[in-house]
Amino acid sequence: MFEYSYQQWIFFFFIYCFFGWIWETCYVSVKQRKFVNRGFLHGPMLPIYGSGAMAVLIITLPVHDNPVAVYFVGMLGATCLEYVTGAVMESIFHVRYWDYSRVPLNLHGYICLTASVAWGVFSLAMVEYVQPFVEVYILGIPDAVISLADLVMFAVFCVDLAVSVTEALDLRTLIQKEKGRDLQLIQKSLTFVMDALNNNALYENLQSRKQEESEKLLLLKTELEQKKDALVRSYEHRIRRASRILERNPDSTFRRDKIRLEEIKRFFER
Repeated sequence: MFEYSYQQWIFFFFIYCFFGWIWETCYVSVKQRKFVNRGFLHGPMLPIYGSGAMAVLIITLPVHDNPVAVYFVGMLGATCLEYVTGAVMESIFHVRYWDYSRVPLNLHGYICLTASVAWGVFSLAMVEYVQPFVEVYILGIPDAVISLADLVMFAVFCVDLAVSVTEALDLRTLIQKEKGRDLQLIQKSLTFVMDALNNNALYENLQSRKQEESEKLLLLKTELEQKKDALVRSYEHRIRRASRILERNPDSTFRRDKIRLEEIKRFFER
């Protein structure tokens, strides 16, 4: 490992990002009983797995001949990375893209004992079996080809990251106050509005009364429909973008509001 070039390290990073995506996508797809393109990014890359793999490979260098040490050092390093990543992402986007709050022996919902044990197993498997297998093929690729592949993947990664961050920020906007309006208050108001508009029994009852009340009801109905349409138009682009990132992370939770994006999407449907 000491002899890897920086181009090869970058290539290894993207390889493990891809391996992580395969694992998470298969696991979540089975859990959801449908295909889920898992991850923060659109493409088949999970940066936390790539970062975790690089961290584990580096910090286990002094003990790579000791499987027990590799297990515990890898477990500790990956767990610390998971905690920091989860805390930072929630701080920035106000969303937990993974949440262990309901898992026993968790710490602030970012990490838990079960996941840490799994990280140890992954670390040991990677150092002892996966990395030696992968490096046989990577070390045989010319440096020029590796450099070109790194450049292409890095460019795609940056574009994907920019788009995904925009989606995450749109999601954050939808779950916090914007322009003096609280989304949860808007949701309750529009729910009441739509219930009233769809309540035919109430409408027919009021229509049977004097003409003045019927006219007021029709005017109210028109105003409420206009309000709903205006709100939907003001949020539809953000909702469309934000929905994409929640589709890739169906178990995400919000820090200040337990409403899930699926409910937000249904609520704003025309």
